[in-house]
Amino acid sequence: MDKNICGLIRLGLSNKEVASMRNVSYKVIRMSRYRLRKELGLKEEVNIVEFLKSSE
Repeated sequence: MDKNICGLIRLGLSNKEVASMRNVSYKVIRMSRYRLRKELGLKEEVNIVEFLKSSE
């Protein structure tokens, strides 16, 4: 699921759009983004979309 969400985030979709596509709640996607940040070691000020776009 993480790869799928990473792909959707990389496309620049909002949490609500991703939640709608995955048929889950907004909170699930928000928590997924939080877990991704933690796994990748990203700080709050780093834009996760830009980070995912730059790391091919």
